[in-house]
Amino acid sequence: MTNRLDPAATAVTEPTTGLYRLAAVAALCGMSPALYEAAAVRGEVPEVLHIGPRGLRFVRALDLNRFLNGEPWK
Repeated sequence: MTNRLDPAATAVTEPTTGLYRLAAVAALCGMSPALYEAAAVRGEVPEVLHIGPRGLRFVRALDLNRFLNGEPWK
């Protein structure tokens, strides 16, 4: 996993597996991680996953790619 996303690489036509860190996803979407998480709670952007005892925050790559391509992600 990486903490940086290449905006040119986000327009994906094939399904992608994996996770992106919340900080990288929020930066790509032009908002802070807290703002992204609040939007995810409202259902406006793909959900944030809290993983492990430290509560690391990630977003599914497949959902993010669908969202960025204007497709339904739910």
